[in-house]
Amino acid sequence: MAALFLCIDDEVNEFMSRVATSWKVIEAVLKEHVHSAYRALRPAARPGQIERLEGVLGTRLPPAFVASLGIHDGMRGVNSAGPNFVNYMIPPITSYWSSTVLAL
Repeated sequence: MAALFLCIDDEVNEFMSRVATSWKVIEAVLKEHVHSAYRALRPAARPGQIERLEGVLGTRLPPAFVASLGIHDGMRGVNSAGPNFVNYMIPPITSYWSSTVLAL
């Protein structure tokens, strides 16, 4: 049983490493070609923000999204949230979901 958990941990670590590597590439391209977008990247989300969003949604976030939020919590200058959460920050997603989706 311990070997199974070790295998899962190794897979998760490899997955997280690939997300971090992908962000390094994205950051490098943005920094060189779209510097305003590079500067708009927000710092990592705090764990409490991720937990609150998961509580509001009533489910765990996909590991790739959590890993990505652990690097950048969206971009500054994105003012609204909606069904397409690409580049959105946790606070607007939480607010949108609480006020719109849960209100249905």
